[in-house]
Amino acid sequence: MRELFYFDSMITPKLITLVYWIALAMLALACLSILLAGEGGIVVRVITVALGAPLGALLIRVYCELLMVLFKINDNIQKLADRGGQRTGADRMQP
Repeated sequence: MRELFYFDSMITPKLITLVYWIALAMLALACLSILLAGEGGIVVRVITVALGAPLGALLIRVYCELLMVLFKINDNIQKLADRGGQRTGADRMQP
């Protein structure tokens, strides 16, 4: 509980997965509404959904992965700070 109140750990990375699934569900509902009540003929609507759904899913995935990368960078910087700048054998350059 201390981690939550003193910001020792991030809660947002845990929520990104939930946001991802909610966004995919919203994309599915949008595609369904386009198919059922969209403008234009059925062929145009099917083509729109066939092209838009995979592209939308890909963009949602990329956005969530970029957010996760930012939090991974934060975790790695925190590990470096906790280590106190000590170098390990793997960090040293070999002549």
